[in-house]
Amino acid sequence: MPFLIIFPDIPRAITQGKDIVDALYMASDCLGIHLADALERGQALPEPSSMSSLSLDDFLPDDDDFHFERNQSFISMVLVDLDDYTSN
Repeated sequence: MPFLIIFPDIPRAITQGKDIVDALYMASDCLGIHLADALERGQALPEPSSMSSLSLDDFLPDDDDFHFERNQSFISMVLVDLDDYTSN
């Protein structure tokens, strides 16, 4: 089952990975693309949520058609080097 990645501070940023390693790689790439796009458009970057304020209950869908393993769901910080995604 693939891992779905969402970003609470960037609603349009969604990706997935086939396993945890791939998911974390895809998360970093997705975040880099979205943040670089915002910078190129002259938009302010969103203030990151504090890890302690996040809860899986706020993000896991209540939808019978959406299948996921709750016991494998987790919150993680995602790091990205924006220099890899910007032309500066």
